[in-house]
Amino acid sequence: MQRLDPSPWNLASVAARAMPLSIMIAACGPVVAVPGDTDGDTDVDPTQPTDPSDPSDPSNPSDPSNPSDPTTPSQCDAYNPCGYGYDCIDGVCIPDYYCADGCCYDGEGGCCYGTGGCYYYDCTYDIDCGSGYVCGDFGDCEPATTLAECPVPVFSQAIPIEIGAPVLSLAFFDGNGDAPREVAVGFQDGAAVIPGANAGEAALLSIPFGAQADDVAGGDLDLDGDVDLLVSTSGATSGFSAFYNDGAGGFGLGIGPGGVSRRFELADIDGDGLPDVVGTFDFGGPSEQLAIVRALGSGSYDAPYIHEVSGQPVLDFETAPLFGGPGSELLAFDSDIVAIWNHGPLDGTADQYLWGGGYVAGSLAVGDFDGNGALDVVRAQYYFGGTMVRYFYGDGGGGFSLGQPVWVTAEYDAASAGDVDGDGYAEVLLGGTGGGLLVLRSTSPTSDACSSYTFTDGSSAVQAVGDFTGDGIADVAHAEGTRVVVHAL
Repeated sequence: MQRLDPSPWNLASVAARAMPLSIMIAACGPVVAVPGDTDGDTDVDPTQPTDPSDPSDPSNPSDPSNPSDPTTPSQCDAYNPCGYGYDCIDGVCIPDYYCADGCCYDGEGGCCYGTGGCYYYDCTYDIDCGSGYVCGDFGDCEPATTLAECPVPVFSQAIPIEIGAPVLSLAFFDGNGDAPREVAVGFQDGAAVIPGANAGEAALLSIPFGAQADDVAGGDLDLDGDVDLLVSTSGATSGFSAFYNDGAGGFGLGIGPGGVSRRFELADIDGDGLPDVVGTFDFGGPSEQLAIVRALGSGSYDAPYIHEVSGQPVLDFETAPLFGGPGSELLAFDSDIVAIWNHGPLDGTADQYLWGGGYVAGSLAVGDFDGNGALDVVRAQYYFGGTMVRYFYGDGGGGFSLGQPVWVTAEYDAASAGDVDGDGYAEVLLGGTGGGLLVLRSTSPTSDACSSYTFTDGSSAVQAVGDFTGDGIADVAHAEGTRVVVHAL
């Protein structure tokens, strides 16, 4: 964690990047158990033979995760991961820490012990196994669970609301104290509030002319008991616009924090009762950085506190009260590792990690997926034409256990969660610009005939979950071009 010096804007310390943590626990070489590791992906079997007929075997040239020439550095990022035994460091594939001498890179998938000896294995990460397979506890590739899709079982009404401009962001919030939740909408050239249950006309918010509302979030910014709105804008004017609720559903423009962010959330991170701003901010560097802007009250805010996971750009983050007590936890995913800061992450580095992403892009969602009253974490990563969904079940006290991974045969780059069928278990909702919003009803194989379904053919990368109708059951709002569609029971 780094504190940004706002006067002047001093980014020298920000530019320094630590070596990714995955190097410290690389599967190549002696494997050391890492405290808090719940993934199990770092165990390898030195006796595992290679099999050229196995599509997960690195000696098979058809394996898309194997570089054609492993000895030649290649460009890489979260969307173009490295092959076996390599890590992506500053955009270049380099051998894992224990394999730096390259003694075993003969195209047969070998990796090196610290003594220079070689062993062979199938996988380190799920992506090593190819489409539909997961990396097991002993470094071997196993079939992942696939959920049978079925017709839409319960959603009886779809409420389309025309905005008239491309929809960029959505958020449910309680704007007037009644049961139905309002929907804040950010779009190109404006922002608006749709009344709960669609009971009335949408109210426009006065963002700067020529700006677009990249993200919206609700929170009690002035501690008067009403939920206010914060909007981040870019374009002609970049920054935050705060809209304070008058208690009757009207919103007046007020003081907001400084900074530029295209994705943010409001959450009480430090437990003082004030909603802090958590987002990926543009500080003028090569990429956006995850930071917390702490609320001080009366419309004033502290300087940003920068957070890093392992030196890679943060792809997604969530805030949620995972472990109870004052303040929310912050989770951040950087394509390889999910870091968690417990109860006010302003005091130092992350408290624990969920390992083994494997340098692949994806997203996070938080919900009670097993119905035990404690919040769980889902990491969804997309590659090779599909999406691997990993469940981490929380015990409410800081511990996590790894659930059955699920493979979905389409790439989804956005995830959210909520109990949209009222059964007491949160569903995972996967969406993407490629079309379709998929609902995963179960976290492991069940006898349920209806374990997943897709209820729209439109683009669903922009989505939100909340009780729009006021019946006590979460509904789903998503963007379809220039309109918002709410699916309700």
